[in-house]
Order: sequence, then structure tokens, then C-alpha cells
Amino acid sequence: KMDQEMTTLADVFQLNGYSTGMIGKWHCGEGQGYHPMDRGFQEFEGFLGYMVNSYFTYELDMNRTYQPFTDRYLTHHLSERAVEFVRRHKNHPFFLHLAHYAPHRPLDAPPEIVQSFLEKGFETNTAIIYAMIQVMDQGIGELIAELEDLGIREKTLIIFSSDNGPDPIPGERNNRELRGTKYTVYEGGIHVPFFVNWKGRLEPAKRDQLVHFTDVFPTLVELCDLELAEPIEFEGGSIAGLLQDTVESQLPGERFWQWSRGVPDYSHNAAMRQGRWKLVRPFVTRGVPEGPSDHEPVLFDLENDPSEQVDVSRQNRRIYENMKVMLESWCRDVEYERLKNKND
Repeated sequence: KMDQEMTTLADVFQLNGYSTGMIGKWHCGEGQGYHPMDRGFQEFEGFLGYMVNSYFTYELDMNRTYQPFTDRYLTHHLSERAVEFVRRHKNHPFFLHLAHYAPHRPLDAPPEIVQSFLEKGFETNTAIIYAMIQVMDQGIGELIAELEDLGIREKTLIIFSSDNGPDPIPGERNNRELRGTKYTVYEGGIHVPFFVNWKGRLEPAKRDQLVHFTDVFPTLVELCDLELAEPIEFEGGSIAGLLQDTVESQLPGERFWQWSRGVPDYSHNAAMRQGRWKLVRPFVTRGVPEGPSDHEPVLFDLENDPSEQVDVSRQNRRIYENMKVMLESWCRDVEYERLKNKND
């Protein structure tokens, strides 16, 4: 659950006079005070993360009232609702968070689109996943076209990304040379596409700098000139200068990740990045860890080894030991905050 005292992006946009809406998957807590409409969103049309058992038969929470659907493919439906949201708010500033579920399991897609990928030689699960992505891609294209038709395309900043790499459970898919998948903190699990588009305001370009999801909040505050009710100590940094080619963005020198199912186990599947160097506490299981991991951290030089195959900790002992201390310190800080908020 996300700490109820934490200020959200939706809180800040609403404070600044924007209409705020979320469509799709909500996975930041449930129960009293954790509903999206308690966290800054004035409108919510979606579902909790675990509630979708079929893309063809499902329920949506429509502003706190559940409604069943059996006649619309979920991804199409979410895209349609996003289009309807921007139509309703075309004459007023808005913040929309569209959180598609695709291509998350269960694997489900319109048969005719699946067939087109089967005919290209893909095995069944991969064909379904690619069909799911195609439907999502089509819907995003329709949403952008609607912004054009409404004459607000150049007033709208668009960010597109994914939360993690491909899920290995349905089968392996192309992840280029990157090691790992969803569930892991190897590059194949955390290195994802990140697109920022603002027609007429940002010139097309490619950036090589490392950015992190914690950079999104401060970036939007700067680009949208948002006022804060009180200062926020952001974990990330703004990439506004990087996007606008004005000044070098002041981004954190260290980045951190950790994931384990259930209660966090920081001995398992944690990582830290510092420039070319990446320290990893190795992945053990996507299930609930049975206890602390006894695997030693490993050090990779991503500049020369983007596939994370060679442990260079012995050759770079000082870097290795320093990063071990920094990762441990971060883990302790995160756990302290988690327990403090839980007790409060």
C-alpha cells in the first residue's frame, strides 16, 4: 500500500486546477482511504490489480460503483474510456493516467488478430501477447488522434512507458541481449522503453542518460509549472532540462531497485546503479522467499558488459565495497520508512 500521507501526482495536479482521472489498473492499495479517488483522482474507471480473470468478461469500478461488462474487449474498452475522458475535459487542463492491463496474464486477445501472428510463425502464447500489444498500440494511436481532432495535441504532454520486462511464465520472448525478465532487477527486468512527447514543445531526439520512474514527478512539476502545497523531498530528479536541451539535468548519481513477493527481503533481488557500475544482490525466486539469501552481491560493468554476464567485483574491490555499503544503507532507510508508516 502507498502511504496515505504521501502526496501523489494527482494531488498536485488537482491542487493546480487540473481535472484528474485514472483509467485501468490500480495497484497502490485497497480499503478505506486507498481508493484512487482518495488519492487525488476525481474520476476512476478501472480495477484492482488482481481482479481481471478474462479480458472479455470483467467488472470495472466506475467511480466507486462496480459495473459488469461482457461485450467489450478490455483493452479496447479502456482506450475508449480514455478518449471519452479527453473529450469531456477538452476545454480544461487535465491529467489522465491510463494504466493498460495488457499484455498481463490471463492471455486473451481477439482471435482474428491472434491468427495474423500465428500465420507469421509465432507460437501460440507469443502470438496472443503480440495481439494484445497490437490492440493496446491501436488504442493509444486513437487517443493521440483524438487529441489532434480536438485541437489540443500541442497542449498535451504524453509519457509512455512499461513497468517491467517480459513475463517469463507464458514463455520466453525477445528481450534483445538483456539478461533477466519481469520479477528480476537485471536489465531485462528493469530496462524499459520510456517516451516523452510534446508536439511543438520538445524536439524529436534520443537520450542516452539513465532515467528512473522517480524522475517523472519532479519533471512534470517543472514542465507544467505546478505549485506544491508544501515542499516534497523527491527521490528522483527533473529531466526537463534534458528534454528541452536547455541545461544538464541534475539527476541522482545513484539509483536503486528491489523486489520480492510479500514482505520485502532486501537480501534478495536488489540492485544499485552508479554510472557504468551495477551492483546486484542476485534474484532467487518469484515466489515468497523462504529466508534471507546467502548469495553474495555481484558487480557488473554495463558499459562493457550490458548483458550482465561477468562479475568484476574482484578487479574493482573499492567500488564494490563502497556500493555494497550504499545499497545496504538504502535498504535500511526504505525498511525504516515502511515500518514507521505501518506503525503510524
